[in-house]
Amino acid sequence: MKKRMVALSLALCMLLTLVPFASAASFTDIGSHWARESIIAMADAGIVNGYPDGTFRPNETITRAEFLTIVVRRYAPDEAYSAVVPTDVAANAWYNDIIRRALGAGYIPAEMIVGNQLKPDTAITREEAAAVLATALKLPASTKSLTYSDRAAISTWAVEAVARCSENGLFGGYADGGFHPQGNITRAEVSTVLNRVDIPTFTPELPLVLSVTGTENLVVGKDSVLTVTTNETVVRLQVRDSFGNIIGERSAEKPSNVWEITVRPVREGEQNFTFHASVVYGTAFDKVPHLTVPVTVTRKSVPVEPAVTHAQASTTTPKIGDTVTITVTTNTAATCVGIYNASGVRIAETTAYTTSGTERLWTLTYKVDAGASTRVLTICPGDADGYRTALTDRIYKLTLTVKDPAKLPSVVSVK
Repeated sequence: MKKRMVALSLALCMLLTLVPFASAASFTDIGSHWARESIIAMADAGIVNGYPDGTFRPNETITRAEFLTIVVRRYAPDEAYSAVVPTDVAANAWYNDIIRRALGAGYIPAEMIVGNQLKPDTAITREEAAAVLATALKLPASTKSLTYSDRAAISTWAVEAVARCSENGLFGGYADGGFHPQGNITRAEVSTVLNRVDIPTFTPELPLVLSVTGTENLVVGKDSVLTVTTNETVVRLQVRDSFGNIIGERSAEKPSNVWEITVRPVREGEQNFTFHASVVYGTAFDKVPHLTVPVTVTRKSVPVEPAVTHAQASTTTPKIGDTVTITVTTNTAATCVGIYNASGVRIAETTAYTTSGTERLWTLTYKVDAGASTRVLTICPGDADGYRTALTDRIYKLTLTVKDPAKLPSVVSVK
């Protein structure tokens, strides 16, 4: 986490190093400034610089575009671009790409865009900066009520973000007890945030991999598609085997919590695959939670045999001459279904089916002919290699009790 915060500090440095360096010891305008220690600490660390005239100008402001540049370059460098941008973000503006990526990452609160205008060159306010940072840093939800004297002045949409930043030690109040939410964040305040994030007091909420499906029949050197579900939207996934090999990795064009990822195992045998998910592009996968799934990888494919899982007749007590409809359910390996009588003769078949999830549904008809009163019909699955009549665990038997109309009681006369 410390490395993550230092990286944010280095990114913020780009904003403050707009001019040649002036030694912290020679800054002429921070002698009694409230942020003096933070400014000196950050300058001595080479993170912030001053101006050629020996000043730091701690009270100068930062624009929305500049602040978003800091955050995007650290947390969403490869974020998919938003296709739509506010009307005042010119195509040739230096921050056009930054704004589009910030929109794609969801870092810009909707309330900062009014009348389809972002006003990127406007100085960013403290509550706006808090809203951006709370989202980018994925700060945990606040558990305490705000006690700032100007709590009522904080915009409703920004209250939670200010609470999260305050509770986690990134932002503080002023001597008058207020937060000054509509005040502009300054170079001094940014330096203070930099100094605080180097020693973070919070733990970001991290995504969890909840489930993985499709791990059956994994084969060395063969691609398999797995479905991975996470508890929140993520932008990256990685799969490793027991030996530390990365066998699958994917970044999203759009964040999602349900993924299909292709893996190609490189070693056979029983092992554990670990599934890592990340909400940001730059985080090392070994720093985020993962789910471990036991799997078996074989040297060659194990063919999946067609199988009937269920069959049901429209009636089990038909009369001779009746037509019985039989509904059959199979796995997806079956490409045809046949019905065989007790003599082993196929009396009906079909290749037409509908799909329901991971199953196939088939409909066949059987016209009851004369014969024994008890009929045992065998429902057999088939594929390109023929019907699997010998697969006793993959076929289905239906018993019908057939009635002969000629032997049924009837009314002869009424007196």
